Amino acid sequence: MSMPHKNTMYCKDLQQCIDAIVTRVGQNIVLALPLGLGKANHIANGLYQRAANNPALSLHIVTALTLDVPSPNNQLSKNFLQPIIDKFYGDYPQLDYALARLQNKLPNNIKVSEFFFTPGSLLYNTDAQHNYLSSNYTHAARDLMALDINVIAQMVAPHSDTCERLSLSCNPDVTFDLLAHAKKYNKPIFLVAEINQQLPYLLGQAEIQAQEFDCIFTNQNTKNNQLFSIPQKPVGLLDYAIAIHASSMVQDGGTLQIGIGSKGDAIASILALRHKHNQVYQQLVDDLIDTPRFKLRPKIKMHNSIFQQGLYANSEMLVEGLLFLRQHQVLKRKVYPLLGLETLLIQQDLKPLVSHELMCQLLDRRIISLPLNQTDFNHLKTINCLPAWAQWCDGIIQGNQVKILPEDQTSEILVQLARENFGQALTGGHYCHAGFYVGSRNFYQQLHNLDPESRHGLNMCSVKYINQLYGDEDLKREQRRDACFINNAMMITLTGGVISDGIKDYQVVSGVGGQYNFVAQANELKDGRSIICLQSTRSTHGDIASNIIWDYPHITIPRHLRDIIVTEYGAADIQGLSDRDVIARILNVTDSRFQAKLLQQAKTAGKLEKEYQIPNEYRHNLPQNVIKLLKKPKYLDFLTYYPLGSDFTAEEMLVALALQVIQRMDKNYTELFALVRKGWVNRKLGSTLYRNELQRMQLDQKLSLQPNTFKATSLKLLLIGALVEVTAEQRKFLST
Repeated sequence: MSMPHKNTMYCKDLQQCIDAIVTRVGQNIVLALPLGLGKANHIANGLYQRAANNPALSLHIVTALTLDVPSPNNQLSKNFLQPIIDKFYGDYPQLDYALARLQNKLPNNIKVSEFFFTPGSLLYNTDAQHNYLSSNYTHAARDLMALDINVIAQMVAPHSDTCERLSLSCNPDVTFDLLAHAKKYNKPIFLVAEINQQLPYLLGQAEIQAQEFDCIFTNQNTKNNQLFSIPQKPVGLLDYAIAIHASSMVQDGGTLQIGIGSKGDAIASILALRHKHNQVYQQLVDDLIDTPRFKLRPKIKMHNSIFQQGLYANSEMLVEGLLFLRQHQVLKRKVYPLLGLETLLIQQDLKPLVSHELMCQLLDRRIISLPLNQTDFNHLKTINCLPAWAQWCDGIIQGNQVKILPEDQTSEILVQLARENFGQALTGGHYCHAGFYVGSRNFYQQLHNLDPESRHGLNMCSVKYINQLYGDEDLKREQRRDACFINNAMMITLTGGVISDGIKDYQVVSGVGGQYNFVAQANELKDGRSIICLQSTRSTHGDIASNIIWDYPHITIPRHLRDIIVTEYGAADIQGLSDRDVIARILNVTDSRFQAKLLQQAKTAGKLEKEYQIPNEYRHNLPQNVIKLLKKPKYLDFLTYYPLGSDFTAEEMLVALALQVIQRMDKNYTELFALVRKGWVNRKLGSTLYRNELQRMQLDQKLSLQPNTFKATSLKLLLIGALVEVTAEQRKFLST
C-alpha cells in the first residue's frame, strides 16, 4: 500500500476533481481503470471530455474488461432487451471512451489499451485490436507500470459507520499490486476514488483507509448509480454433463476455482446437489460415467461423497456460484494465515477452537516460537489465541495491568493467556480468497446481505496472492491442498494445446487473463489438477463444427501443461502421457461426427499408427445420447435452467431461452423457416399458452398475413416455434 496522504481532497464537483488531477499530473495522463466493475466511470468520462476538448492534453486509458450496455441487433432482441436495459441500466453511466471506440471515433490524443476484452465484443474493432495488451493477470501490474501510469481512478464502497474507511470491494486485484510497484520504484501515482453506495462493502485486504487517496469524489447525484449487472445465462443439459464429469474430481477438503458463465453455474449447482441430494448425484454419476468413461481417467479417484470438511475457494473471480456453494454449506473449509496451523488441525483432528491442546501443539511443534516475535504475536491475536487486551511493545506483552517480559514468556504463561478464550472459535480464517467480481443484481444483493461470519471469511485481495505461489509459498501450498482449478476453453488441439483467447486470424476474443496462471499453478501443487472444460462442438450459422481440432496458429495454454480435458462425453486425463496416447484419449471424448477426420489427420502426421481404430464404446458420442440420459424424469427437477436464480421475470426467463434457440440457427434460413412452421402448427395453442411471453415481447397482436403486419406475424410464429422447442424439455426455470 502507498504511504498515507495527509491532505485528501473531497470533491462534490466533477470538474473540481478533474482540475485536481490535471494540476497534479500535467498534460500527459496515463489513467489506470480497474478490470470490470470497479471503474470510476464519472471520473473517466470527465477526463475523456477534458481531453476531447483540449488536443494539447494526452490521455492514455489502460484497463481491462470494459463493460458495455447490451445493444439490440434485430427486432426480437430489441423487444426483449429494451425493457431490461431501462430496468437494469437506467442510470448506469456509460463510458464515453467505449462508445467512441465502438464507432471508431476516438480523438487522436486519446488512446485505450486493454489486456482483457468482454468476450467477443471487440472482434474486428481496429483500435481495440491494435492496442490490445497480451498479459497474464499476474503480470498486468508490471505491464501497466511500464506504460508509466500516473492516475488510478476506482469506484469504492463507503463504510456505513464512518467515511474514514472505504472498500475496494470488487477490485483489489491489480490496484494493490500497482501501488506496491509505485512505492518500490518511488513513482508518484494520483489515486482517486469515486464513491458508490450501491457497491457492497467487503473486507479483507480490500478495506482501505480514506486517507490513502489523493481525491475522493462524493457527488450526491452519482454515488447511488446502478452497478453494471450481467444477468445469469441459462444452463443447458450439455453444460450439466460437463459439470457432472468435473464435479466427480473435486475432493472433500480440497480447493476449488471456477469461472463465470453457464458451465461455472452448472458446476456449482452439481456440487451443491452432491452435498444436498447425494443419492440423486450418485445415480447421475453412475449413469453418465460408465465403465468406458471411467477408463479415461485411471489415475483419478472418483469423489462422490458429501462435503464433511467442505471446500476452500481460491479463485481470481468471485462468481455467484461460489456464494451459492457457501449458502449450501459446501464452501466452508477455512484457511488461516499461520503456517502449520491447518496441518495441525487435520493431523490432530482438532476442532477450530481455542483450546489447551491447540496451544500446546502450536508451541511443541514450534509453529509459534518463544519468546514471541511480533509476527507470531500478531498471528496469535488474529486467530483469537490471545486476550483482546494483550498488546505488543518491543517484545513485551502488556495490558490489563500485566507486563510479560521476553524472558518470562514460557509455554505455561502463553497457555494461561489463551485460557480466557478457551472454547471460542478461531478467527482470521477465510473460506475464499478472490481478486474481483462482476455479476447479476441478485449477486450484488447477496453480497450486501452476507451474514457476519460469511463477510469476515471472504478475503478480497491482490490477484498475485491468488494466481501464483510466489510469495508465502509454503503457506499457499498448505492452504491449496487437493486443488481443482476449473477453466473454460474455446477449442483444444488433439495434442492438448488450449485455445481460449483468440480466433484463427489472431483477432482477440477476450484475453489470457489468469487461465495460464492457474494451469501452471496446478502443475506445481501436490495433487493439484487443471481441468479444462469445453463443449465438443459449436454452432455457427446453424452449421456444426468441432471444438476439438488438429492444429491452430496460436494457443493460450501450451501442450506441455496438458492435464485434464472435459467435454460432455467424458473427462480425459492426459497428464504425463505421450503424444500418441494423448491423441487417442482426446479422440474418445470428441463428438463422433468429427472423429474420423481427426483420426485421419493424426495418422497422416505420423502421430498414430495406421491401423489404429477408435474403440467402439467411444464411437457413439452424440449430444442426443447425453441429453436422453439427463432428461430422465428423476433428474430434470434438479437440472434447472437457472440453478442460481435469475434477475429475469418468469416470462423473461422463458423468452431468453427461446431467443437462444433462434440465435443458434443464426442465418440458417432452412432451420429458421422450420421454426416458423412449428409456430404456425402451434399458433392457436401457442397464442394462449404463451400469452404472457408474447405480451412481454409486444407480439400479442392477432396473426395476419397482410403486408403491413407480415413481419410481426413472422416474428410471432418464430417465437412461438422457439418457445415450443424450449418447453419440450419440461425443465424448471428456477432452482428448487
